[in-house]
Amino acid sequence: MKSTKLEDDKDLDQDDLDRKDSIKSVIDVLQSLSKAIKTLKLYPDTSRLRQKFITELVAKFKGFLDEYGDLILKIKKSEFFYMGEVVYSNPSLEESIAFKLYGDGIRELTFTEGLSEEELFDFIDVVTRDYKKEGEDDDTVTKLWEKDFKSIRYAVVEEGKDDNLLLQIPEKVTTTDSSKNALLKAYKQEMTAEPKGESLLQPAGVEVEIEQIYGKPFSEIFTLTPEEITKVHDEMEIEKKMDLVSELVDILFHILRIEHELDSYSEFLKHLEKIIKTLLLARDYKRVLPILTTLKTFSRDGNDFTNAHAEETEKIIDALGEEDFLHQLVPQSKFTGTEDLDSISMFISMLNKNAIVPIANMVGILDNMKARRLLCDVLAILAKDNIDLLYKKLEDEKWYVVRNIVYVLGKIGDIKAIPN
Repeated sequence: MKSTKLEDDKDLDQDDLDRKDSIKSVIDVLQSLSKAIKTLKLYPDTSRLRQKFITELVAKFKGFLDEYGDLILKIKKSEFFYMGEVVYSNPSLEESIAFKLYGDGIRELTFTEGLSEEELFDFIDVVTRDYKKEGEDDDTVTKLWEKDFKSIRYAVVEEGKDDNLLLQIPEKVTTTDSSKNALLKAYKQEMTAEPKGESLLQPAGVEVEIEQIYGKPFSEIFTLTPEEITKVHDEMEIEKKMDLVSELVDILFHILRIEHELDSYSEFLKHLEKIIKTLLLARDYKRVLPILTTLKTFSRDGNDFTNAHAEETEKIIDALGEEDFLHQLVPQSKFTGTEDLDSISMFISMLNKNAIVPIANMVGILDNMKARRLLCDVLAILAKDNIDLLYKKLEDEKWYVVRNIVYVLGKIGDIKAIPN
């Protein structure tokens, strides 16, 4: 008896381990799905990275399905559950895949063996499109049904019914009717089980059928009410105010957090570098500062990165402190008192030590006294722990350069700043 109990305990332990492994695998799959969705928004169809992420996603799904069988996800407002555990959560209702499906009544999603790359492309397309903005009346359920997936199933809650009463969507029927009409027929066939061959809709013209679907006179269906017109204008105003650059930066940071392959990580960092430089040249310092703040702590912020990832991140900040770029950024002719000097000062103080010598050189060519004093003050911050880099500038043939370096050393106020 004792031996049997020990064997049972071992079985339970193994079951727990298998369960934990399967949950970890699901999280990995859904992270890849999220990464692929964001990548598809950024890159054209011909992009190598786009294809790379889809291929990787297909492999992740195949690995899970081969090892554990069907992947069945329960759907809450902004979360996916697997075996009772949260495996995906995104509180942003605009970006959350779970919220998109939940909002259209889908409460369960199942991926089965044989899932193809084409099906994944189609699935991502359906769940990421905003049908209202595109002027379509269809919802996610209708579009999923139209795709006639072989390896993706889903269950919806019947309108007005409890979430526990799920309706499994029937297989696609062969029909020449419109998609909404066909879906309506399939739904009624499932719910009423009428005898085969009996028509669900009495023969009528197209207008009558449309009226039956929408539940209102045909003349009212395509006419906007004053309230609807106001709503359209409001949505247009919201779109005008959308900060697309910030949205793009958020997408890039999200991808970077889950992209541990060094080559891809570096490529996404280069995109971020281009955005930062573009904003800086447009003198949009206030938007750059939070990006740099995140970037400087990114590789240390619990993202489980290697030293190589940290080095790649530092290279981006080094690139911002290169002399050629700084000369573009702070040209003498445009450095006026109208600039946001505090923001400029904060930006330069966040650069790496490779910016010390270029900034010291720039101090010597600026005629604007306020700008020169600003750079000297920032230089004192940057060079505090790297005083040796300033010593050579004391031998500069330009007396005003030496004067500025002496001022900087005085600002540092450390005995180590006095050369022997």
